[in-house]
Amino acid sequence: MLKRVLQELSTGNVRSQADLAQRLGISEGLLMQMMEELMHKGYLMPVMPTPACGGCSGCGVGKTCPTKTLDKLPASRKWILTAKGYHAAGVER
Repeated sequence: MLKRVLQELSTGNVRSQADLAQRLGISEGLLMQMMEELMHKGYLMPVMPTPACGGCSGCGVGKTCPTKTLDKLPASRKWILTAKGYHAAGVER
């Protein structure tokens, strides 16, 4: 199931935590536990928008930002795959 989380995140089509949990057929609470585990193992990295970049709504990076697909998640926690995460998901970058 952890690999499925990584695979879904690697698509760039995740709109929200609820969306991802629904796709996986699990609760949002379980999803967050799984994402925490993936973070501790080095597959995911939390990303926080900073005032310097203007956050997701005012970002000049636009569609190339890895957090763009997760901009519906609560501001307290956004995630991106690390190189190790993409590799585990079977996606080479």
